[in-house]
Amino acid sequence: MKEEKGRHLDASIWRGEVGGEARATPGVVKIYVLSTKTDFVWERRRLWEETLPELQLTFLSQGIEIHMVDCQQGLAEDIAYDTHMMDSLIGDLKTSRRNRAKTYVIILLGDKLGYYSLPVFIEAGEFLTIRSEASESGKGKLILLSVHVTSRYRPRKLMHVKLLDAWYKQDELHLPPGFSLQPVYSILKNDTHKRLDNASGEEDEQRDWISVHEKLLAILQTSANTCYQEGRIRNKDKYFTYGIESLTEDVMKLCPDTCLLIYRDFNSKTKRTSRRNILKRAKTKSEEQQIQEKINELAEALSAKIDNDRILKYAFKPKEVATGPLDPFTNADYADYLDILHTDVLHCLSSQLRQTVTNPYQVVPEGDERLRDEIGSHLYRCERCLNLDPVFAEAVVQRVVDYAVQSRRKSHKTLLLYGAQGSGKTVVLSRACCRLKDELRDECVLVVRYVGLTPDSATSHGLLAGICSQMDRVLGRNFVSPVDHPDLVIYYRELLVKLERDTRLWIVAVDDLDLLLSWSEQVSQSDDLSWISAELPVNVVFVGTLTAVSKRERQATLGKGIPSENYIRVPNLDDRQLERFVNPEYEKAKKVSLSSRQINLLNVMRTSSSPMFCVLLLENTKQRSPDATLCADVLGGDPGSAVVSRLEMLEERYGVQTVSGVLRYLCATPTGITELELLDVLSCDNDVVTRLIDVTNADQIRFPYVVWLRMKSELGCLIEERYLDQKLVLCFSHRLVQKVLMEKYRLSVPDMVKVHSELADLYMETWIAGRPLVVSDSNVQIMDNLGRFIGQQPLVFGDTKYNIRKIKQLWCKTNELKEECFCRFEYLLAYLHRTSLASLLYALDIANSLVLDNDIQIDRVMVWTFYKRTTNSVADTNNSHTKPITCYCMSIEGKMAITGSDDCLVKLWNLDISDFIGNLEGHTSPVTSVAVAAQEAFAVSGAEDRTVKVWSIMISCVITDYKEHNSPVVSIYVLGDNRRVLTADREQVISHTDHISCVTFSSDSQFIATGSADTSLKVWEANSGKLTQVLVEHEALVSCAAITTDNCHVISGSHDKCLLVWNLSTGEVQHRLTGHRNHVPAMVQLLSGISDEV
Repeated sequence: MKEEKGRHLDASIWRGEVGGEARATPGVVKIYVLSTKTDFVWERRRLWEETLPELQLTFLSQGIEIHMVDCQQGLAEDIAYDTHMMDSLIGDLKTSRRNRAKTYVIILLGDKLGYYSLPVFIEAGEFLTIRSEASESGKGKLILLSVHVTSRYRPRKLMHVKLLDAWYKQDELHLPPGFSLQPVYSILKNDTHKRLDNASGEEDEQRDWISVHEKLLAILQTSANTCYQEGRIRNKDKYFTYGIESLTEDVMKLCPDTCLLIYRDFNSKTKRTSRRNILKRAKTKSEEQQIQEKINELAEALSAKIDNDRILKYAFKPKEVATGPLDPFTNADYADYLDILHTDVLHCLSSQLRQTVTNPYQVVPEGDERLRDEIGSHLYRCERCLNLDPVFAEAVVQRVVDYAVQSRRKSHKTLLLYGAQGSGKTVVLSRACCRLKDELRDECVLVVRYVGLTPDSATSHGLLAGICSQMDRVLGRNFVSPVDHPDLVIYYRELLVKLERDTRLWIVAVDDLDLLLSWSEQVSQSDDLSWISAELPVNVVFVGTLTAVSKRERQATLGKGIPSENYIRVPNLDDRQLERFVNPEYEKAKKVSLSSRQINLLNVMRTSSSPMFCVLLLENTKQRSPDATLCADVLGGDPGSAVVSRLEMLEERYGVQTVSGVLRYLCATPTGITELELLDVLSCDNDVVTRLIDVTNADQIRFPYVVWLRMKSELGCLIEERYLDQKLVLCFSHRLVQKVLMEKYRLSVPDMVKVHSELADLYMETWIAGRPLVVSDSNVQIMDNLGRFIGQQPLVFGDTKYNIRKIKQLWCKTNELKEECFCRFEYLLAYLHRTSLASLLYALDIANSLVLDNDIQIDRVMVWTFYKRTTNSVADTNNSHTKPITCYCMSIEGKMAITGSDDCLVKLWNLDISDFIGNLEGHTSPVTSVAVAAQEAFAVSGAEDRTVKVWSIMISCVITDYKEHNSPVVSIYVLGDNRRVLTADREQVISHTDHISCVTFSSDSQFIATGSADTSLKVWEANSGKLTQVLVEHEALVSCAAITTDNCHVISGSHDKCLLVWNLSTGEVQHRLTGHRNHVPAMVQLLSGISDEV
């Protein structure tokens, strides 16, 4: 039965079913813990330190990650003091359920309710009534509070009504209109929630939020109670609602079926701890009658909605009355209770998880599973786009649908949607695809791709291979991707002919085609994307999107093969749509007029009326004070400046260091990072964590999740979640956003090095005597340099036990990487599981610098070959060079290797499938140097025939042949912009006493290192030509050199069979690497070639 269901799911995925069970459920389970801050300190700590790690250990092997969210963790005061934070928490809970991640909530209810929370919004009429009453009450008469107020502030005379006006502002953008509570940071200008009263160093009482909160609460409660008794308002409950009460009420509306209630009564006469009893009303009276009655009412209401097996009641009275708070170290009864609590919660959650999580994902994507995951990623993106408002382009959506239906009458060409950046092309395409799929159901096959969403969809070849593979699976055939792109295009055209015999309608949808622009200006872009303009059979519809607007731009991207009538423009918003965007009620009720604030916002939107820009402006407006001036200078006059305005707003509220820390990690990987991983690495960043929390008093040294929630909420449409590699990852929502953030928060390679360095440093702290610590005794604790007990914190890179479990999940060549990369870089393996092998190989460049910086012993560290010799990964007996290899280069992406030899040939090798690609023929003398551009755009080779050739990798032919040198070329270096190539020959120049044998650039293009036959290595300033270092230690010709990515070291290889690692600052040799049997003619930081013909 399971096998039959699996086949059904596979078939639905191949056909492109959006939603339903077509996509695997993300393997993340969130457990929210709701409680008051001071009443459940030890319970929360026990759940975090013992229950969570055991759940992780149990379910991680099944592909399920457990994420615990403590609503009070990291806050200086109870969350009830910040209503906006409570709203963010509930919003996160809604998002988790919408993303189909399993969500559980643990409600801890005791003998206290904590503090009242302020209402975040009050309707206009009600607020003005209360304000009027507060104004009268504040004129000097004494007010006796007739209701119980649990606050630290007991005013005899209420503060003037100006306090209300300062914190409650009229919100014209809210429907219905009313007054909104301003966020704490908007007035107090505080970076964090820590020590609010000392944030600015001022002693003004207005700066103390706790005091302000209690004064506001007293004003609202007293005035509302008076107005309610006089019949001027209908309800006063919102002013007398505790924070925990409000949270549980919202949670019960969202997920009553996954709530676990823990009710603790320390005032009971029962001396033995009760377990799993049905919740009953407490019989004993508390000291505060009103609070106890409310607790009982809340407990009964919850117990009526939660099943008995998810209710845990603990009632006992400690034998010994402690003078202070209960402590498990001094009270045996309390310690027993905590042990039982841990066991009960673990049992309850484990049984719930085993019943509900029936489809754990597989970690190793092989064959069909990898394709299923690829298709699932794109279908998830398509589904998420349906949540966005497409009404602005409904006519375009319908036009696409009509074209697809009418196309079955005759053969046709590709249909292209084009428009300005942010015009909503992606939403239109997704909406059209889903509408066709809904209408035609099994009579339609949807093949949807979003360029760049996954590594396999980032290139023209990978994208087309995925499309062909999905088509073949629907037809019940196995697909083997041709290595050469021209062969793949031919295969695609033949496949179209086969599809013509199928009765179903095939929809091929590709978003962002202009991201597939050709890699070189010398090669026609239409050659690379020629398959897009292929003639289509009557039952195949190809729909794509382009950002290019002008006809010239469109033809430059795809050539002239697509007729002009097949281009459909997605327009920006017109005035009527903008008005409805600002006020949704404006079009429905003509009597409703726009306010002055809405008119100002509308004028700013008109400067660039794309939907993306309007959403950015609307969010920027809502996050500013209602009385703030709205203009282009404040909100942003174009999409780019609107993004910058949002970032500046975040930096003002949370501090530059905190915001840059969060966004720096989001920028660190091209494929995204999961929310759990982001919080883990932020918790490893000492600078960020110590700024947010007081490490001397904190229960857990973790980046506060509630702070991240607020930041994520305020980032808004700048980021989004995508389904990738069988998990949900955080990515930038648009390439414009990515560009702005990358420029602002990741400007250079050293930034990337710092990210890896922080991870490496923390991981190194869990090593003992050079070996990873396997913790067999749960009492063993490891302390880091901040005094944190790492073994008790479930950090991906910090907790050794957790990290070892992660490493066991890794897919694809784990053993080879362990054996052949630097001996102490296991943390890179943990990094691999959320990226790809190619990303890891690129990161090894940075790893090289880290090893040298940390002075780690590196005997037998240098890699002699990438893969084991028995696999012949970069050579085989039929296609190997006939003479010794003289030079070697690997692409940054790690997918391709290029070798040059004395046999005058340049050979291409595919490292992913360990296969030979082809020869590049043209040199008439031995090849001396090779290089490959980023993204495998082109290759360059130099030879003793004094020529430099630029090759097209795709079509294996020469693009350009340079004959500028008067002597044999010895070294080639492609600069980072892919537009300049540095070459050197054997002429005696720039102060060497013999010919130059190699040359290399630093990553920032500031320094050049040259090696020579005079056995020296010299370092020069690139701009001035000034000689900065003369490095003399080799005993023979210096044949190769590379400057590390941090620009701190240079590695040189020589005919003396040695590699030397130099410190560029001191000019000293730090490491001497020996092991080659012959001279070392080539080396790529972690790689070296040898003259043994492989």
